[in-house]
Amino acid sequence: MKKLLITTTILLNSIIALGDYIDLPEYNHLKPFLKEEQQITFNKLMKDSQFSIDTLNGKINIAKTEREKVELERKKESLIKEKEKLVKNLQLNILKYPERYTDNAIKLKEDINNLVLTHSKTK
Repeated sequence: MKKLLITTTILLNSIIALGDYIDLPEYNHLKPFLKEEQQITFNKLMKDSQFSIDTLNGKINIAKTEREKVELERKKESLIKEKEKLVKNLQLNILKYPERYTDNAIKLKEDINNLVLTHSKTK
């Protein structure tokens, strides 16, 4: 029964993970800055990460001991932080190395530089 529940959870998670993460509201601000192949890579990384988190959720729900639940929760929190770090690093890289991304990233970097320059001149 336990294996059936885990298998069902994994199957449902893989069906849910078919969508594009780049189109979700919390990530769609990155879309104009990523080339198509970068969007595909981002989606794959996010799907893999979310799949692992959802699988751990399923294991947490059927864990028998409190110690096992705590250990799985710790792993889940670590994966969530890793996922957040991935997005943050991508945002920083878009600003730091805009030439690796789309023309919109280069324009964003120029706009930020102009804004900083304008602000420093007014002081």
